[in-house]
Amino acid sequence: MLIAERRLPAYRVAFFELLRARLAEHQIELVVAHGQARADERGQADQGRLDWAIDAPARYLGPLCWQPFDTRGMDLVIIGHENRLLFNHWLGLRPRRFRLACFGHGANFASQQPRGWREAFKRWSARRVDGWFAYTALSQQRLLEAGVAADRITVVNNTVDTRTLADHIDQMSEAERQQTRARFDLTAGKTALFIGSLYPSKRLDLLLQAGSLCAAADAAFRLLVIGDGVQATLLQQAVARHGRWLHWLGAEHGPQRAQAMAVSDVLMLPAAVGLAIVDGFAAGLPLLTTHAPGHGPEFAYLQPGVNGDIVAPQAEVYAQAVTTLMNDGPRLQRLRAAALQTAAQLSLDAMVLRFADGIRAALDAPR
Repeated sequence: MLIAERRLPAYRVAFFELLRARLAEHQIELVVAHGQARADERGQADQGRLDWAIDAPARYLGPLCWQPFDTRGMDLVIIGHENRLLFNHWLGLRPRRFRLACFGHGANFASQQPRGWREAFKRWSARRVDGWFAYTALSQQRLLEAGVAADRITVVNNTVDTRTLADHIDQMSEAERQQTRARFDLTAGKTALFIGSLYPSKRLDLLLQAGSLCAAADAAFRLLVIGDGVQATLLQQAVARHGRWLHWLGAEHGPQRAQAMAVSDVLMLPAAVGLAIVDGFAAGLPLLTTHAPGHGPEFAYLQPGVNGDIVAPQAEVYAQAVTTLMNDGPRLQRLRAAALQTAAQLSLDAMVLRFADGIRAALDAPR
């Protein structure tokens, strides 16, 4: 069987390695084919590598992507579900000898026109395949609304490998934490963290406005930012103005990312919440976000009042939520404990098991 990806992010490598091993136990051979990132994505510095993967070059024309790959000899082919992936749509239209399934969001959660023609086409194409591997329960809901049969959907609970991150955090001594706090002038209980690509959809403007208000209300407030992208210049300029409370660490990975997360207290993602919520929960960081449109399907993991909270997308309201939580130690600790509990339910092993079971069911199901 084949899984075709437009590009291979680093966070998917562990998933594919574990899935390959799991399927091999059932005498199912996994092949992964992938292309390369667009020019505007390369600044994220998150390209992964699989020595056994097959190269499937992606050619871009504006937002469109043409990425042909060989399906000969495959019993099941799993593809992405995006309007711009032209070859994938062609597979859904032409006669085929293999089963075809999609792995993805189930809808464009960032769409500003959910009833427009683009989303209508997306709902139509969702029904052209034999099965679905939906990111979360929110994805499943969108697919059911599009007319996909419930028995054709496997909810995998999309996640990443957080075990290494959690181990790095657990292994940090108190002396190492104090050194990191001293480096950025951090006060325990007063540090917020942003993790994500520096793109307009992440609403960095709202993040920085709220951060400025938090710092004005509490001199001990600090905001650490991990990530890179097209709005890096915006962040550099903000650091030049607000260097006392704002620190940009760049696209940190591994132990360096764990160091920042180990000394943080809350996760500030004002918009477009995605997989960063999983990393945050693994570090025991409750999520504070807003009702700004465009959250990804992983937004389903947030339980307001339990492992985080969601407020109106206004800087004053958002800042008030952050400062209020930071000044309520017992509530902050309750939310942090709940975040860790949620992370335990979102293990990569569990995702691999769901995905492998779905693959076996798809291979046995009628087309």
